[in-house]
Amino acid sequence: MESPGHVESLNAITLMTGHMSGAVAFYVAMGFVVVYGGPDAGFTSFRAGHNHLRLQLDTDARPFEGRWGR
Repeated sequence: MESPGHVESLNAITLMTGHMSGAVAFYVAMGFVVVYGGPDAGFTSFRAGHNHLRLQLDTDARPFEGRWGR
């Protein structure tokens, strides 16, 4: 049995952004493929190989106290 806290991989990570269209343009330029959402969406998901990078729009553009990603 593995010890608690042993992480072998991540399937997805979610980042907050105050500027979805700029963030989407950045990640598309980096080679990520949009699979959901886009520049005008409140939530965007990109494929990165077998994994996902997700962006959630922070409409208040403040530090993300009380917000979460999965």
